[in-house]
Amino acid sequence: ASRGFYVASYAPYGYRKVKVTDGGRERPKLEIEPYQAQVVRRIFESVLEGKGLIDISKELNREGIISPRGNSWGKTTIHKILTNEAYTGTLVWGRRSIRNLPPIRLENAWPAIVDHDTFDRVQALLKERAFVTLHPKRVSSNYLLSGLAKCGYCGKTLIGQDAKGGRFRYYVCGTLQKKGTGSCPARYTNSSKLEQVVIRKIKEHILTYENLKELVYLVNGEMDAAAGEYRERLNVISVEIDNVNQRLERLYDALETGSLQLSDLAPRIQRLRQRQEQLHSA
Repeated sequence: ASRGFYVASYAPYGYRKVKVTDGGRERPKLEIEPYQAQVVRRIFESVLEGKGLIDISKELNREGIISPRGNSWGKTTIHKILTNEAYTGTLVWGRRSIRNLPPIRLENAWPAIVDHDTFDRVQALLKERAFVTLHPKRVSSNYLLSGLAKCGYCGKTLIGQDAKGGRFRYYVCGTLQKKGTGSCPARYTNSSKLEQVVIRKIKEHILTYENLKELVYLVNGEMDAAAGEYRERLNVISVEIDNVNQRLERLYDALETGSLQLSDLAPRIQRLRQRQEQLHSA
């Protein structure tokens, strides 16, 4: 991997594996697959144009473009492409080591499909769109719409407020609560009634049969993609472990036969053992 050979079982979408001669042996490298590379560039450009991942996947599906796994496109597949540095021509190996060993990085390992500037701009946009983790106090609020509902007059967040020792609950405009009467024309709203209205509207317009059916379809697709990625990673690790073991065996054979001295072999054996440890820890 450190020499730019691509040892994974499958090439990233947009590339194909080709054999190159290296010291009398054939090793795999990547070259661009023209049609798929156009799709990859289109995906990156679509994000820069402001399109969401689900919208992009729907467009590709409508046009009948086959996904990397031969089925329909989903949000997870699009996100995987957008965050894969391989498309900048960069090889990154050993990123997920549980012992925090530094990954192998090699620039210009193969032809790039997108430039580094485009890749970095897309990463920044994805980060901006990422969901924000809410504080536990906010998540566990007794008010269903806490932090979500806004005042229709001034736009401030509605705040849940108890009355009569907790026997009554209301939503009140944040401006009205802080600045008092006259600061906003909004009135106190019964929390139960407002929440029931919102729940009813969600059922009518969002939790429809068609929407739920599509949601199940998308979730199943993302789960299949995640499982496939995990299997692929295991295959990659297994292939490289076998390669390292074979190289170690050849070095040990050379040491036993006396064709090479220990002083010559020791550094190479040490490097291979370190890589072996990296792979078993990944």
